[in-house]
Amino acid sequence: MSKEDGIIAQGIIEETLPNMMFRVRITSEGFADKDGKPFLVLTRVSGKMQKFNIRMLPGDIVTVELSPYDLTRGRIIYRGVRDKDRPVVVAPPEPESEITPESEASPPISPSV
Repeated sequence: MSKEDGIIAQGIIEETLPNMMFRVRITSEGFADKDGKPFLVLTRVSGKMQKFNIRMLPGDIVTVELSPYDLTRGRIIYRGVRDKDRPVVVAPPEPESEITPESEASPPISPSV
């Protein structure tokens, strides 16, 4: 095996991270944790995809090249065609803290005697 050989796998983008990095759930056969949970990989975008500004969203099907030295990191080398029947997976927004007018008001001032 030469240094350039990588392990090719299919996956779905789970999360978008800063600096063009993504968390991808590998869906190929043979990739699972000891408990049978999906295998998550931290990936970056390949050079040609950066050059041509290929956009990716959570839910996109991608082809990932994994490093044989570190199976938790990889490189996205191809973005597949999105299924029109499958909705885009987006994380729900975090709830904002609710402030009521009563909690904003200052406590009543007692008259001085």
